[in-house]
Amino acid sequence: MEKYQNAKLKLFKQCHASIVNLDDALSRRIIAEAGGAITYSAETYADIYASNITRYGESYSCTVHFGCDRTLEITLPDRIYIHNALAAFAVCQKLKIDSEITAGGFRL
Repeated sequence: MEKYQNAKLKLFKQCHASIVNLDDALSRRIIAEAGGAITYSAETYADIYASNITRYGESYSCTVHFGCDRTLEITLPDRIYIHNALAAFAVCQKLKIDSEITAGGFRL
């Protein structure tokens, strides 16, 4: 596991911009060693984070906080897709895509 963590950290150190999932155990180390980052989380406060996560059937609903608050419906059966959506919001933020345009790209 140490080799994997070191390889992951090495990749982040080479990036001009980092987008880090705070729910990952290695996140604090990445931020400390690789510099500033846009953070996201489905568990805690971050630059972009989800709250009010609710599962119903094979879908999830949550509130995404990213400059404006939006309810997001994810019609996929696994919670990991919430993280994927948050990462997409973070990438759009880094690229300076307006939050309204970003939100419009999801089923809201």
